[in-house]
Amino acid sequence: MGDFRFHVSKDVGEPVVYSLKEPFRSEQWKLNVLRGQALRTQRLHLTEGAHTLRIRALDAHIVVDQWMVDFDTERRFYLIQ
Repeated sequence: MGDFRFHVSKDVGEPVVYSLKEPFRSEQWKLNVLRGQALRTQRLHLTEGAHTLRIRALDAHIVVDQWMVDFDTERRFYLIQ
């Protein structure tokens, strides 16, 4: 099977490509299968003021169901485990 890539861009900057693919039967792969979703956490450095964030699927079979921007990096959410 192919990769599961997406990219994220901030304002007019170059997009950064990320992959959701995990090694078969790895611990992260098992968690993704049990959860029914793959999670990625990325840190963005934002200055004060308005910004435009864009996300784009680069491969088939990617559905973004949650996207959170939070300035409290220690916050825990019950929907995201």
